[in-house]
Amino acid sequence: MEEIGRMIGYDNFTPVAPLVAAAPPPGNASRAFQHTLRTVCSQQGYTEVYNYSFVNAEQAAKFGLSPESHVRVLNPIASDQGLLRRSLLPGIHRNIVENAKHTAAFRLFEIGYEIHPVKGHAPLEIPQLVAAVYSKSDGEGNLQELKRLLACLNSALTVRPTTALPYEHPGRAAEVMLGETSVGRLFELHPSLVKGRAAIADLNLDLLKLEQKQYRPVRKYPSSDFDLSVVAGPRVLVASVAALLTGPLVERTEFLMLHPLGDGRNSLSYRITLAAPDRTLSTGEIAEAREGLIARLREAGLELR
Repeated sequence: MEEIGRMIGYDNFTPVAPLVAAAPPPGNASRAFQHTLRTVCSQQGYTEVYNYSFVNAEQAAKFGLSPESHVRVLNPIASDQGLLRRSLLPGIHRNIVENAKHTAAFRLFEIGYEIHPVKGHAPLEIPQLVAAVYSKSDGEGNLQELKRLLACLNSALTVRPTTALPYEHPGRAAEVMLGETSVGRLFELHPSLVKGRAAIADLNLDLLKLEQKQYRPVRKYPSSDFDLSVVAGPRVLVASVAALLTGPLVERTEFLMLHPLGDGRNSLSYRITLAAPDRTLSTGEIAEAREGLIARLREAGLELR
């Protein structure tokens, strides 16, 4: 058409409006959601990886999955890609093992689909986000880094200890909770699967919701902060103590640090912010709120440090 216009002359054509009205295509909410996840993970220093949706029986067995529980490919392009993956973990594990040969520490993530067979129906595809933090030597903070990533996705996400699966470290496994709904797992890989320490977050994107940021007006009246430290046993959860440090005037409770005391117990330190939306708190109100929190800690059997 360009050539015809050049030969005849564009000014010899009568402009005609399109016969069909143009309309923007409908938005794809799932695509936009996953794009936002990619942005958040990348901003926190994680590198996105892409793995094939195929595994072999050996890779699946490392994560407790039998070949019979997979959708089998009738014409695989390679002998080691005969099963459609039921988990993103085999691919992430392979990424960790290969990258650990060249790099002492890294972070990566993948967004993809688990494919579950459904008898008599098309396979069920479940979108997942798997993020991993690896350190060859000291990986003590890896789980905390993943918890920070979870907080970036939704500050309402919490973790609670759970029984470890065979491929998880027996003492470092937890469920990721959104309210009372389990949306995934947070764990370290079993030492037999990797040299070094690799922490992994595995989240079901059908259940995960990104936090909707709400505007909060600037506080009109000053707040009052104070710190409290309690002595707790080695298995007492930081979040369980923080749950006790709430009340009508408590605006925020922030965990500060854990300090080992050398006798198997830990000192847990928190900063509590008191404020009221309609007035400046009096000295008496602050003292009363503080004493109430201390009394609640002692009722729970915790010793103030």
